[in-house]
Amino acid sequence: MVKAVKDDRAEALFASHIVTSALLSMKEVHEVEGVPVVDILAATLKMAEVLLDMKKAYGIGVCRKSSYRSPSPGRDMNLPVMYS
Repeated sequence: MVKAVKDDRAEALFASHIVTSALLSMKEVHEVEGVPVVDILAATLKMAEVLLDMKKAYGIGVCRKSSYRSPSPGRDMNLPVMYS
């Protein structure tokens, strides 16, 4: 983490593994060399809270307009064919 701060001039650090994030939180590591360490579990929970609040307040939800639409006809003709 220190290498990322010094060499890459990182402005925030994310521990992308849940166990690592939990360990950093347990050891109360919230900053490395003056750069904040983001707790991914807390950030995920906060994002879920925000989305729920937006849904309650404004009726805003996830757009699923074309989630279940089938591919357009002829799409498979444009795919490259791999021979072994």
